[in-house]
Amino acid sequence: MNTPRYLEDLAIGERRTAGPVEMPEAGIIAFATQYDPQPMHTDPEWSENGPFHGLIASGWQTVGLVMRMIVEMKLLGSSLVLGMGVDELRWPVPVRPGDRIMAELEVVSVTPSQSKPRFGVVRVRVIGRNQKNEIVLSMTTSLWVPRRPEPQSA
Repeated sequence: MNTPRYLEDLAIGERRTAGPVEMPEAGIIAFATQYDPQPMHTDPEWSENGPFHGLIASGWQTVGLVMRMIVEMKLLGSSLVLGMGVDELRWPVPVRPGDRIMAELEVVSVTPSQSKPRFGVVRVRVIGRNQKNEIVLSMTTSLWVPRRPEPQSA
């Protein structure tokens, strides 16, 4: 979608899906080595006897992967996805090498800003699922969305 979507274009209950995107073992290890260097994310041998009985992705990598899918799905068309924050972030099931992750989004509220009338806040419930349909990520995010510009008078 090459045109922008504005606050007025979004409706409560609107749903979108994106993915799947595969999580390769090498990518899990590379991300964790740089950003979350714990052995359950970086050491396949150690992790076999660890608490998860195998290598798992960092939850932060899962968030990043889902963010990429949100941007690529173009929920807001050509408008930028400007996050204001995340609530209720959960990782109920770990992501493992080879998992294929899909993202499901649902608009749960659309609120014009009182202090910045050219913008509004859209709250979106995000669920990430693996190929077994298990929830690997859930969160609610708030997005700062522009309102439709007023027509210019001649």
